[in-house]
Amino acid sequence: MARNFKNESEWRKKKYKRLVADIEFSYGNKFIEKLQSEKITFSEWLKKRIDEYMKK
Repeated sequence: MARNFKNESEWRKKKYKRLVADIEFSYGNKFIEKLQSEKITFSEWLKKRIDEYMKK
């Protein structure tokens, strides 16, 4: 069975909010390296920070 990318795209738009940020290249690399050393993804880190912020 072939994937229906249109349906997947619509489902993703209803389920998730895409957040994007542009930051200085060297700063971003250091940040990603630190996350990788802690074995955490950016999205996991961001969700945790958002939860903490929303609880204030």
